[in-house]
Amino acid sequence: MNAEPTYQQHSILFIDDEVQSQKYFSQIFGKIFKVHLASDGEEGLALFRQHRNEIGVVVSDQRMPGMPGSELLAEIAKENRDVVKILSTAYSDLEAAIDAVNEGGIYRYVTKPWDLAELEVTLRRAMDFFQLKEQNRSLAKMKIAGLEQMFHQSRLLACIAIPALLEKNPSAVRAFRDILRVSLDLEDQSPQSKFSNIESLTRTARQKLAKQVQDQLARLLEISRSLDTPSDGDLANLTTLLNGVTADGKRSPLVNAFLLLLQGDGTNDDLGTLASLLRVYQAGYEIQRENNRWSLVHRESDSTESSHFEDLYDLFVDDAFLVSLVLGELR
Repeated sequence: MNAEPTYQQHSILFIDDEVQSQKYFSQIFGKIFKVHLASDGEEGLALFRQHRNEIGVVVSDQRMPGMPGSELLAEIAKENRDVVKILSTAYSDLEAAIDAVNEGGIYRYVTKPWDLAELEVTLRRAMDFFQLKEQNRSLAKMKIAGLEQMFHQSRLLACIAIPALLEKNPSAVRAFRDILRVSLDLEDQSPQSKFSNIESLTRTARQKLAKQVQDQLARLLEISRSLDTPSDGDLANLTTLLNGVTADGKRSPLVNAFLLLLQGDGTNDDLGTLASLLRVYQAGYEIQRENNRWSLVHRESDSTESSHFEDLYDLFVDDAFLVSLVLGELR
């Protein structure tokens, strides 16, 4: 891992009461990032205030004497909401970590012992996200909103992937992944209302929303099983919907149907449209960008088809926890 000047503009604050963890983190990631080290919440908060204009990412251990990591990150968020916060935790503290991510605006949490390759990707993406906001605040306003929408959606997409896998329907995972990519590539990047405030929803409200999405997905899969093999007319109709715009002129009807599904508000027409897309994916087609238009293109060969794990990793914005949860790898 070689030093990269692009990651030297801002620094990472790492807080952990274990000296060996501090040393390990600094030795490994100090070759890529500028790193500040602290041993507890009080010292970490003081260092953050001292270097507030430099620090872009804060990584804190959850279990420390005095102030736990989730509380420390909440305090830091009060002083700078743009800093990207990551919680490091042991498997035994997963429940607290999940609550912190869902309710505390934390970008991600990582489990100990660390997977170094995975942690490096997480740190790079966190710093990229912070620098995007810092360096291109006005020009990238629409793009940033899209990224934040993606983070919100990734939590809801677990409701989609689990039934899709139970139905042994990996094509559904690929189709939803590609529609999500299309939605983030459109000019309208403003988050949907239910996505923009999902972190403020109560646990009961989030569970209700998840149930609505699951019910609609079950109906969607039921419809898709009843459809015939897609015809040329079906492909042409879906391509039109993919490249068209809704009545308000903000997004394509196919993307709009997908976003309504994620909100549990899809109509029968929306579900029917998405069911047709699933059948097209089952027939070996996928969405690709060609000549500034989205097209449904037949895959040349299944030999290069990615694994379920890779598809899910893309779908969840490289969120390793959600992927492992869906695959049943967490105990």
